[in-house]
Amino acid sequence: MTRYKEQQTGWLVIVPATLMFFLLTLLYTFQLGDRPISTGPYLVAIGVLVLMVALMYRMQTEVTEASVSVRFGVGLIKRVIPVASIQSVKVVTNAWYYGWGIRYIPGGMLYNISGTKGIELQLKGGRRVRIGSTNPEGLAREVELNLGK
Repeated sequence: MTRYKEQQTGWLVIVPATLMFFLLTLLYTFQLGDRPISTGPYLVAIGVLVLMVALMYRMQTEVTEASVSVRFGVGLIKRVIPVASIQSVKVVTNAWYYGWGIRYIPGGMLYNISGTKGIELQLKGGRRVRIGSTNPEGLAREVELNLGK
């Protein structure tokens, strides 16, 4: 049973990809420039943009009694963390240079699609996992409720 669910939109992926799509389509349709785009490279570029948006257009965080999960886009990229492997949780503010997306950070991993706020899960093996959130206090509270079980 889901105890908490949050979804964030990845505007920093959607907007540039959409602009590139329209620019490439304009260049291809009207064959602009000294070396116009041929059909093959155009289709490959559009395919890459569509794949990028499908994989990263949103981040969904879900807390159940058994796990904390993070899914990106259509769900091909995901991380499920069993509650039994979590030692502690705290609200954090990520350094601006940690960026967005899925990244290695000192001592662990970061899953974030926008902003700098989130939670940090200290795992029993010593690793850390940071998850971006628009409501880090609520997310941390729900994880803590499951830690006591």
